[in-house]
Amino acid sequence: MYKGLIVNKKLVVLAVASALGVAACGGDAELSGGTTNNSYEEYIQESLKSPTQVDFQLAGAGSNVPGPSFILMNQTDGTLDIPTGGNNALSNPAAAMGTMDGWSVSMPMILSFKGAGLADGFATTGINIVKLTEGLTSENPSVERVLQLGVDFNVLTSADSDTAVVIFTQPLEASSEYAFAITNAFTDANGDAVGMTSSYATLISQTNPTVVDSLKPASAVTQGINTIFSALGVQPEDIVYSSWFSTQSVGDTLYATKGAIATGADAGNFNAVWKGSANPNNVDMSQAYLMSVPASGQDYAAAIQADSNFATYIDPNGTATPLLVGSYAANTVTVTKGTVKLPYFLEKGASTWNSTPFESGMPSLAIISNALGDSSEAGTVTQQLVEAGIDVSKLTDDTTEQLKLVGLTLENSAGAQLDSERIITRYSPVPQVKSLDDVPFILFTPTTPTGALELVIYQHGITSAKENAYAFAANLINGAQGVGKNLAVLAIDQPIHGERSLDATRSANVDPTNYLNLTYLPVGRDNLRQSVLDNVGLRASVTISQASGLFANTPLATLGDTTATNPSLFGHSLGGITGFGTVATANNTLSDDDTDNSDADALFKFSRIAAANTGGQIVNLLIASGSFGQLISDTVTAGVPDAEKESVLNQFAYAAQTVLDTVDPFNLVGLEDYTDTNVLNGLPIYMQQVKDDDTVPNSVATAPFAGTVPLATVLSLTVVDSASQTTSNGRNFTKFSDVGEHSSVIAPQKEDLSDAGHTAEMQGQLVQFLSGVAEDFTVSNASVLE
Repeated sequence: MYKGLIVNKKLVVLAVASALGVAACGGDAELSGGTTNNSYEEYIQESLKSPTQVDFQLAGAGSNVPGPSFILMNQTDGTLDIPTGGNNALSNPAAAMGTMDGWSVSMPMILSFKGAGLADGFATTGINIVKLTEGLTSENPSVERVLQLGVDFNVLTSADSDTAVVIFTQPLEASSEYAFAITNAFTDANGDAVGMTSSYATLISQTNPTVVDSLKPASAVTQGINTIFSALGVQPEDIVYSSWFSTQSVGDTLYATKGAIATGADAGNFNAVWKGSANPNNVDMSQAYLMSVPASGQDYAAAIQADSNFATYIDPNGTATPLLVGSYAANTVTVTKGTVKLPYFLEKGASTWNSTPFESGMPSLAIISNALGDSSEAGTVTQQLVEAGIDVSKLTDDTTEQLKLVGLTLENSAGAQLDSERIITRYSPVPQVKSLDDVPFILFTPTTPTGALELVIYQHGITSAKENAYAFAANLINGAQGVGKNLAVLAIDQPIHGERSLDATRSANVDPTNYLNLTYLPVGRDNLRQSVLDNVGLRASVTISQASGLFANTPLATLGDTTATNPSLFGHSLGGITGFGTVATANNTLSDDDTDNSDADALFKFSRIAAANTGGQIVNLLIASGSFGQLISDTVTAGVPDAEKESVLNQFAYAAQTVLDTVDPFNLVGLEDYTDTNVLNGLPIYMQQVKDDDTVPNSVATAPFAGTVPLATVLSLTVVDSASQTTSNGRNFTKFSDVGEHSSVIAPQKEDLSDAGHTAEMQGQLVQFLSGVAEDFTVSNASVLE
């Protein structure tokens, strides 16, 4: 019934060594075949005399490789290989970047120079960028697209830092290959052409080639890059620096885990998927993705007054409860609490919960491929693969064979584990399960439904809890019945929130950095992954439980067939960030031209998504946030001299966003499925924004992809504001005035209730959208719009 896939991506394994530190105690001269610059071609000699040069040095105390570059990638497992200064702990942002299978798709390129310096301003020529069909280690790479300066990217130069920052107008494509070249048309502060360093001369010279064996592959690749640019009319003699780089995968772990869930559902046994090394704690997965729903619930008024979680996490002062009860229409909404069994892929131990990211449940395809290409290892590894029933000839491009790697442990010829680190990448995307949790849920249903129920899965914001649904769920349900629909609202806590806090102190409700995790960036990334996979899993659990008859004689007994009437999702703030990740993952079809997985697709699919005060490019969003920016800055720059704080924060932002790019909603909503169409094309989408939101900024001047507006823009939503209330095609973005607050959509936030009109209009539009009674909604009160 349900067939699963791992990620059907072409395997790319680097065949060049990291050159950094090859002659760490020496200088550039040691990398060259000659003893003087006079051994180089005349054009190289002239370039070496330039007063300003690209800061590229392969050896010595000033070693520097301008990224992104193939030179800074690991040849064995395809991850970034950033110099760490000997500190390989994941608390080091450089080491954290080393867990990624490519460079950032959303952050700028930062190219450094040395010498006379650069001027402040924008460069108009001298930097060329292309997208390649394949990497430079393949047999026949060609140019797929030429990026245009001033259209696809801009180049901002700085006199203070002597850097050229390449800012893209759209994110780069994930799991893709790019090359760039800087030419002598790029000038310094004095208008002089920039030049190359001896390190670069060593890589491109024909008369004085490098004698260092480990650099010869890098030399061949660099000359190959310049040949490609030559075909585009860029003369190799004009190039002063060039490189090739691979971008990281986006959403591959989410998609692969979804495929694993589908495979387990098809087999009727999740133990058949999470086995062996994929299940190091021997977790019994036989009950995974099943819900336990009580036969009856409580009336809303009684439930909220008795709910200790609401009192603890939402209303500690006890002021909101009587207001909500007082405004509630008696005997209209039933509240039910139950549990759903969901896998937890993170650690909970006192010493590991905030320092150990996801670990792969399978050996890396990149590492296996590398071993198969090594004559001393190929026989040993091949034998083990064959014994596991794997067709080695199909392993790199057949997902059926790849799935057999989950749970497998391979050894090298010395008897050591072949892939002991188990880093999550596109080549090893399925995570180990660490526990199977009884995750509490709260369910709101009409007390007297007049027809089949339609489900809304709700996801709350950071430092909140699922119980904040009390503040709006009754209004949503009663409003929907007013337009002839019967909505039910189902919510679980985000990881490390509410009832899922690990204890009284290890809770995001106490400290948001327990979830954001600014110290161990890969764990912060995987907290987001866990959030998305929880909601993907919850969505699947609804259909699996319904098909198993678990909703009979419960408040969900009248729930419509969720494979036909798919649930919708509503996320607020962080809940929108993880919500867009959830829907992009869930609606990214498992079917392709060769395989019909329509049953599996129906297991996950959402019908629509609503999101309030949310946004993309998470790191820059948070740094610009009035609520979280100072906390992040103070944490990251603690103990740093004032003159260095900005530089340190910028370096952190680059590393952190590189790590988070793979789960960032701005990137996930741009994914394409196997039919080469955007995953969310045609899906009804509704977004809200409050002007000048202090928590999630509308936009960020220094980061064009950060905030709410860029996310709505990349989704091509129609803006609804005071100037235009015309909606279009069920894909709209309502801008509310600054009288509203970040959480006004949940309930009025101001003591004088001056934002009550905002709350009413926000919830009214939500009712219309989530009910799906029409493609678009009608604005009732335009005075609250921006």
